[in-house]
Amino acid sequence: KQSMNKGLMHTIWVLLVSLSISSCATIFGKSKYPVTINSTPNAANITITNKKGDTVFNGTAPAVVTLKSSSGYFKKESYIVRLSAPGYSEKIFPIDFIISDFYFGNILLGGAIGMLIIDPLTGCMWTLPERRNKINGILTPINSNTSSSIEIRELKDISYEVREKLILIQ
Repeated sequence: KQSMNKGLMHTIWVLLVSLSISSCATIFGKSKYPVTINSTPNAANITITNKKGDTVFNGTAPAVVTLKSSSGYFKKESYIVRLSAPGYSEKIFPIDFIISDFYFGNILLGGAIGMLIIDPLTGCMWTLPERRNKINGILTPINSNTSSSIEIRELKDISYEVREKLILIQ
């Protein structure tokens, strides 16, 4: 009976240690995400820059580009995808990573090491929202006969540089 209690205590100890050093986001998440980019017209130029302004990809659509979710310890990455083609207006698509729900699993499992060290270092604490893993850019032809035009976009599809220049109309 004493050896059975010893075995049970050993099992409980191993379980507690495993849970305390676990990192949920690293186990269930990832630190790199594929983004599918298509364009109309086909073969548009793609330029992707990170939040530092460094170009991380140059190519043509269609393409699948793998992007890192982190730019450092506790720092999420963000990107600007630019689609362009001769005779068409450029389209800009921001890609922002968000905190993963799995990251908060560390609280439930008592994984302080996972929450403060492992997940932030690996970048697995960040995830890509599903709506951002596919970009279908429809470029608008530049029409020289039109003197002016209005383009309606969702705020999430406007780059941060352009957002700063927006003026609120009342």
